[in-house]
Amino acid sequence: MGLTKTYGPSSNEVTALAGVTTSFAAGTFTAVMGPSGSGKTTLLQCASGLDRPTTGTVYVDGREFVQGSEAAITRFRRTRIGFVFQQYNLLPTLTALQNVTLPMRLAGRKVSRKQCLALLDQVGLAGYADRRPTELSGGQQQRVAIARGLASRPSIVFADEPTGALDGTSAAAVLALLRQAVDEHHQTIVMVTHDPIAAAFADSVVFLTDGRIVGTMKDPSAAAVSEQMLRLDLARRNGGQR
Repeated sequence: MGLTKTYGPSSNEVTALAGVTTSFAAGTFTAVMGPSGSGKTTLLQCASGLDRPTTGTVYVDGREFVQGSEAAITRFRRTRIGFVFQQYNLLPTLTALQNVTLPMRLAGRKVSRKQCLALLDQVGLAGYADRRPTELSGGQQQRVAIARGLASRPSIVFADEPTGALDGTSAAAVLALLRQAVDEHHQTIVMVTHDPIAAAFADSVVFLTDGRIVGTMKDPSAAAVSEQMLRLDLARRNGGQR
């Protein structure tokens, strides 16, 4: 609620978020879109507890999130939140399967090897469980990261460009898996994307420009999202949208 995030000294301050207030209902799929530098990734990082907002409050499952020590925040995040990083962030010494099971192990939860292998299969990596990240392509590493983000079935999953490194077929499979997490497991997905086709898998789209929410769209289609993004880009170039 009312999230702001600024960087740098007051004499040369950069505002990444400028009073963003939004909510993501349980069991829904939201895409976050906007021009480059609009604050999309910063919003995900603040909402997930990976970064602290300068001002404002984040609530997860009705509880104020950014409170207490870093250790307390980390414990809360491990039990409630999944994250798919744009740069994968896989541990190089672990196999694909071990990377997928890691969040459950860190949270002290029972690991379901069968469930994790099934997730690897669903992202097209059956037979790759024992390979380490250096033995996988960038797209394959991204799919491991997606399986890891979903494996513990957290309440909410934040995904930063989860299909950015994938070909069309792999991207469609991943998006279908995210959709399934919402529809079958009642998880909440919040996905930053630049792709209107990916956004069309979501229930709604939130549009950001210059750190502010400038629009929302329910039941998005790829064509409608593309049109809105074009309008935002034109407005930004013309200096008409702040």
